[in-house]
Amino acid sequence: MQTASIFNGKYVVQKKISSGSFGVVLFGHDKDKNIDVAIKIEKEENEDVRSLEREVQVLERLNGIEGVPKIYWHGEQDDFNVIVMQILGKDLSHYVKSKKKFSFKTSIQLGIQIVKVLERIHNKGVVHRDLKPENVLFGIDDESSKIYVVDFGISKIFRDKNGNIHPFRDNTSFIGTTRYASIAAHKGFELSRKDDIESLIYVLLYFIKGQLPWQNMQNVSDEERTAKVGEMKMSIDPRELCKDAPIEFAIILEYLKQLQYLSEPNYNLIQQQFEKAAENLGIQLDYSYDWDQQQPMKISQSVHSDIMQRSTTLNQQLQLPSTTGEMKKSIDKQGSNLIRQYKSIQI
Repeated sequence: MQTASIFNGKYVVQKKISSGSFGVVLFGHDKDKNIDVAIKIEKEENEDVRSLEREVQVLERLNGIEGVPKIYWHGEQDDFNVIVMQILGKDLSHYVKSKKKFSFKTSIQLGIQIVKVLERIHNKGVVHRDLKPENVLFGIDDESSKIYVVDFGISKIFRDKNGNIHPFRDNTSFIGTTRYASIAAHKGFELSRKDDIESLIYVLLYFIKGQLPWQNMQNVSDEERTAKVGEMKMSIDPRELCKDAPIEFAIILEYLKQLQYLSEPNYNLIQQQFEKAAENLGIQLDYSYDWDQQQPMKISQSVHSDIMQRSTTLNQQLQLPSTTGEMKKSIDKQGSNLIRQYKSIQI
């Protein structure tokens, strides 16, 4: 894709960061303000996609939200739609490639930060609809430990300016990334706030385990893979899915299953569950990560054994039944108790 070397008379292109079927992301420099920027471009002729137009609409609504990149300029130039925005650091997929798996500590801390960003996004009437490691980035310089959620090309504004939520629809096209998409996405339902959080849990489980049960299907078409993955997500026991992960993840998944399209998730409740997981595992939430130089690269076997014993003990304390139906009743009751416990918390 041939592009201009300068946009809007001041954003100078320096190199390509990434490219995809929809367009290109470039590293640039604002020669007036002397700051680095990210430049996203797509061909105007791509009428079937027009993801940058949608992204601009969403980013303008989210303007000023902590954890969402700032937008500096958008417009059209040389048959391209262009967005110039805040430059950020590496995305989480970069660390997955180098580390293969994340520790409980890193995964829980990411969960807490991302839930906070999602709450702010949702409070502005937007659902992301494609949460995945590639769409979660760290900031740079003084914000190198701060989380940003990016890429709102398939996001949707679900609430109008008068506060009315758009009506529920079914028989919609599949939206998102198959590996992390919510069950509602596989069913063809209109996605809502709970679905972003369900995707987050799948992402965190992927970080901890290094692989999800529905990965690596061979000799199937994309359509068949999406259908089969959906069937697996619907049938798998949350406790089995969260095996070797904090049991609180299963509790969050069961809580989300109770929510309807119009439901507003209790973000404080979810954050409390992450914090409870850290407490039960003896984890200090200092927001240092596996890849920070001052942190050990791998958790020792003795510490890992201790953590798994704590998780098993917590499982026993919760008295989770062995069958899916009984488990759902048990966790539903626990979820209801948790909701009552935290209902006084203002969201």
